[in-house]
Amino acid sequence: MKEMIAIVGGLLVSHAAHGELLARDLDGDSNTIEAYYDDVLDVTWLADANYAQTSGHSVDGLMDWDEAVAWVGGLTLGGFTAWRLPDTTQPDGGCDTQSGNFSFGYHCNASEMGSLFYDTLSNGVGSLSNAGPFGNVIPDVYWSATEYVSATTNSWFFNFAGGYQYISLKSSLNYAWVVHSGDVGAEVSTSSDVPIASAPGWLVLAALSSLTAMRQLRR
Repeated sequence: MKEMIAIVGGLLVSHAAHGELLARDLDGDSNTIEAYYDDVLDVTWLADANYAQTSGHSVDGLMDWDEAVAWVGGLTLGGFTAWRLPDTTQPDGGCDTQSGNFSFGYHCNASEMGSLFYDTLSNGVGSLSNAGPFGNVIPDVYWSATEYVSATTNSWFFNFAGGYQYISLKSSLNYAWVVHSGDVGAEVSTSSDVPIASAPGWLVLAALSSLTAMRQLRR
């Protein structure tokens, strides 16, 4: 566990962290980081959140659910197979809307994408203000691996534009974030290992501005 501390206007501001995102090397080059291990969820997220586009599989990264599941499941990265889409937990007590075993809406942090959005990256409702160390995070809908049990023509999704969880027809076109259960890849010792609840950018800027002003007053 780590704690982020910033000084703003002479006040000590503390941000308790729940864990870390640990850099992982998948291609044998320790100068590059291809994934991050989330030690809270015990999963490894691909660093590129739109790898379908980057790899050339899809022009824009958009796929229907069946294609997304097949593509992710067929990947071999760093010698590792068994990559998958993120799971959605049902029911989820964190969701602001509950209907029996059907949990949806905002604050759904029991699921893997919800945990990443709200807890790991400390985003709030309605805003992807922090993408952390990840690249190509699209503020849009990402597929879950979890089917909607009451109507399997649908699957769960998570919208990174604002943290909303719901279901969608599998024929819809959405993005796919590649994840792997457990810790995979070679450990990379780097400053890119980031605390989960990192200080917001505005807070860091405010701290820097405060320190600059203090230095100018001393001159």
